[in-house]
Amino acid sequence: MIKSLIDLKWHLNSLVGHITFDYNGHSCGIDPISKERFEMWYGDDCVTIKSIDEAFSKPFFNGLALNDIWDDVTNIDY
Repeated sequence: MIKSLIDLKWHLNSLVGHITFDYNGHSCGIDPISKERFEMWYGDDCVTIKSIDEAFSKPFFNGLALNDIWDDVTNIDY
């Protein structure tokens, strides 16, 4: 069960599968394609990033990073 950012990081870094969630009224997600490629989406916006660290620090979700919004994320599914 994903309860923290540490759990989320382990899940994504292990390439177990994608995770979806809601934030700010939008469907969001992160899909670990490989250790060097992650697809992220926020509503209709999509971006490809190159590392797990970038997945947590890129200000992509309405100008904020996943590290910043985690406490406001709902409906986590993995």
